[in-house]
Amino acid sequence: KCLDSVLAQTCTNLEIICINDGSTDNSAAILAAYAQKDPRIIVIDQENSGPSITRNNGIKQATGTLLTFLDSDDFINPETYQLCIPLFQLNVDVVFFGCKVVAETNAIKWDSDDDYYSVHQDGLVELTPQILLYENVSPCNKIYKTAVILEKQIYFPEHLLYEDAEFYWKYMANAQNAYFIQNKVYNYLRRNNSTMANTFRGTDKAKDHLKVLDNILTYFGLNIKYDHFMKKVAPQLFESYFWFSYQHAMPEQRKDILQMALNIIAKYQLRQLFTEHQV
Repeated sequence: KCLDSVLAQTCTNLEIICINDGSTDNSAAILAAYAQKDPRIIVIDQENSGPSITRNNGIKQATGTLLTFLDSDDFINPETYQLCIPLFQLNVDVVFFGCKVVAETNAIKWDSDDDYYSVHQDGLVELTPQILLYENVSPCNKIYKTAVILEKQIYFPEHLLYEDAEFYWKYMANAQNAYFIQNKVYNYLRRNNSTMANTFRGTDKAKDHLKVLDNILTYFGLNIKYDHFMKKVAPQLFESYFWFSYQHAMPEQRKDILQMALNIIAKYQLRQLFTEHQV
C-alpha cells in the first residue's frame, strides 16, 4: 500500500529510493519485482540497522533537489507531491502538510493525535522558534531541500530513539521560510508496538530523549546564527524532554536521568535562560 501510493502520485518526476532494512519476510522480493516494472525505483538492501541509519543511507543516495520520507507502514494521497513541489518556487526552504493518524486494530489512537499531527500555520510563513515549537517533529509530513541537508550535514542520530526531533531542529535552524498546507495528505499508521506506544508503557530508552536534546543544543552552539534558537527554544525543549524522559523511564533509571538533566543545565548554562524565560 505504501509503495503503491507513491506510484499513484499525479506528480511523476520522482526518484523513489526503497531501503530494505534487513527484513526477514518477502519484502526484498516485492521490492525487486516493483523495481523491474518501474525504472524510478532504486532498491537498497542492508542489514537491519534501524530507522536513523536507514534514512541516512537514503539521504546519501538521493540525487533529487527535494527530499521527503515515507515510512513503510504509511501511505500518501495521490495529489500529495503535486500539491507541495510547486510551492518551492516561492523560495521556501520546507513545506509542511497535515497528517492523519490511522490506528490499526487494537492500537490506541490518543486524544492528542489530531492536534499534534495537524499543521498550525497556513500558507507562506517566515519561520520563528516560537512557530516551530508548536509543529510536530515528524520527518515524514514535510518536504526538504536536499542541498540544505547535505551542506549542513543534517542526519539522524544513529542508535538513538526519538531521532526525529534532532533532524527537525537542525534542519529548521537553517530554514527561513516555509509553506504550510492544512490538508491531511499523509496517512500515519499507528501500531500497538510502535516506539511511542512502548514509551508510554515505560522504557529503558526514555533517556534517549535527553541524549537527543544534548545533540540539538550542541548544534545550536556551533554557530552564532543559531544563538536565537538557543535562547528561545532551549528552555522549552529542556522542560519538555526532561519530563518526558523522567515520567516514562523505568524507576531504577530516574536517578540517572536527573543527573543527566543537571549535566545539561550546567553544560549549556541553562539556568540563566530559565531566569530570562521564567521557566
